[in-house]
Amino acid sequence: MAITILLVEDEFLLREMAREDLEDLGHVAHCAEDYDKAIAALNGDAAFDVLITDIRIPGVADGWELARVARARRPDLGVIYISGYSSDLPQLVEGGIFLKKPYRLAEMEQALMQVGRG
Repeated sequence: MAITILLVEDEFLLREMAREDLEDLGHVAHCAEDYDKAIAALNGDAAFDVLITDIRIPGVADGWELARVARARRPDLGVIYISGYSSDLPQLVEGGIFLKKPYRLAEMEQALMQVGRG
């Protein structure tokens, strides 16, 4: 079953590789490169099943705050955090999953199966 994902990653090459990997797994990936574009997507008409967000993103807030705002607007939204840094791990929203970069594609698929059925 295809999962519709909002992928928030500011680094172009990482975003494109992740998008391609997610689509190769059979999912639908919409991308945003910063907080503002992610919020605009969440305010739009698209029905997202999962938010995958980097922690350090450009904009007025980071990925931790983006996840909190997204979950407040869409309580059933699954959340996966991705980052090369892990010092702020306790900030996960309920049910959120943290993957440390670089992660394996199998790890991402397992995380999607855990959070993506909302």
